[in-house]
Amino acid sequence: MNYIDDLDLISAPFDGCWGFRAFSSSSHSQSRVVSFRGDGADEARALLESRFTPASFVWMRTGHTAQSQLIRKGDPAQVADGYVTDQPGLLFALTSADCLPIVVCDPYERNTALIHAGWKGLVHGVIENSLDVLEGLGTGLGRCHVWMGPSIGQADYEVGGEVAEAIRSTTGFFSAALAPSPSGKWLLDLAGIGRAKLEERGMRASNISICGESTYTSNRLHSARRDKDASGRMVTVAGFTA
Repeated sequence: MNYIDDLDLISAPFDGCWGFRAFSSSSHSQSRVVSFRGDGADEARALLESRFTPASFVWMRTGHTAQSQLIRKGDPAQVADGYVTDQPGLLFALTSADCLPIVVCDPYERNTALIHAGWKGLVHGVIENSLDVLEGLGTGLGRCHVWMGPSIGQADYEVGGEVAEAIRSTTGFFSAALAPSPSGKWLLDLAGIGRAKLEERGMRASNISICGESTYTSNRLHSARRDKDASGRMVTVAGFTA
């Protein structure tokens, strides 16, 4: 069965950063969004990689950790939620549904970081750890370009008191990052905290682009919270092709 007809470009805000979904329109009156996991996943990944030939691909192995890994061609991909490279021609691919994908590109040194930021990663420092690796490669954070891809929006992301307390303890926290919900819980702003952490490390607000589209409410995007086990995944690709 042919699952994938094409790839839909969600966004390409600057050189070195792309967000995709896969879809199929065969035998359907409307495009059918499919996943980068389960049925059709291998086909979707192969089609995506073919778009960037002859670049090499590393698919991230995430685990809601604070770990960041420096990867060069031929290195095995370990479980980590921040991947960093200083090699053009090596691209990272991250599948996500509600968590926040963050791309950091240094157009001068040609270094790249791709970060998977859920609330646990934000609390434990996955952004800071990834930026530390970038700085160790000679990157000046003030000259980087950043894209935050689609994630669950604050109005849709209700969390309990234990998560709220953990978030309050993190660097980059600001009061509007948690808003009270009618149920007595809290509404969490993943992208807002991500941006605050980046700016705290010296990144320019004018260099940070935020997708701003909530995965939970957008019919064209996947959401694990909304669709449960039936949820698919988007893909963020980061790196310099040459």
